[in-house]
Amino acid sequence: MFGYIQTCKEELKVREFEAYKGIYCSLCRQMGKEYGLLTRFSLSYDFTFYALLRMAREERCAGFRKGRCVFNPLAKCRFLKETSASLSLAAGVAVILVYYSIKDKLRDQAIKSRIKAAAAYLPFARAHRKARKKHPELERIAAQIMTQQAQLENDRCESLDKAADPTARLLGALFSYGEESESDRRIFQRFGYCMGKWVYLMDALDDLEEDRKTGDYNPFLLAYAGQSMEELRENARALLNVTMAEAAAAMELAEYRRFKPIIDNVIYLGSVQMRDKVFNQEKKK
Repeated sequence: MFGYIQTCKEELKVREFEAYKGIYCSLCRQMGKEYGLLTRFSLSYDFTFYALLRMAREERCAGFRKGRCVFNPLAKCRFLKETSASLSLAAGVAVILVYYSIKDKLRDQAIKSRIKAAAAYLPFARAHRKARKKHPELERIAAQIMTQQAQLENDRCESLDKAADPTARLLGALFSYGEESESDRRIFQRFGYCMGKWVYLMDALDDLEEDRKTGDYNPFLLAYAGQSMEELRENARALLNVTMAEAAAAMELAEYRRFKPIIDNVIYLGSVQMRDKVFNQEKKK
């Protein structure tokens, strides 16, 4: 489910890329600090975007400093000078969602997928207990919605909208979490909902060929049963484009204090680049 919300690096200015990379490295460090070294391996660009979007609306940003990378002590990385509440929240969200993703993978038909999930389960179960204590409300939301998602997939739901709805509602809740004004809550709930739907559909499209071979649930194979793969992909492309356009429309209603060019890059350029990678079967490679 993770790794689809990315920048188009080639179109970022150097200072923008350095800021984005600095947030990525800071989030990596924060996850290790709060939840243990192994959780760092689960960091994805989706959670970096989540942290960046929340930091873009904070009152202040202390800036970045250089430091040594834990995994490569010879390399210098940029880190935030101060740990923000947004960074800590993003770390907790990452651990909670990765934990439920691992549990989902344990139900896969593919043996390789189950073996990988089983190896990661115990370390993340421990980290999840810590995250659950720090963020009980987010844990409650995630547990309830992921249960609904699993039930729909077990029932082999044939509707793309219904199949994507739990994940969409989950991201809607995460992106709007903590917003004080009603208008901002509505904006980010809508933005998160559309992004969640887009991510779920991208993941299903990315797994299309593998699921077709293994017999695992895939909503595209059921919703477009009887269509050729070419027709299926064209329908999927149109649906993804409409979904991201709705996310962009919601995103433009919000106000940001910083990082707006990076947010625009992710929405308008990175999403298109990632969509094309999935259609060309490049992402899994």
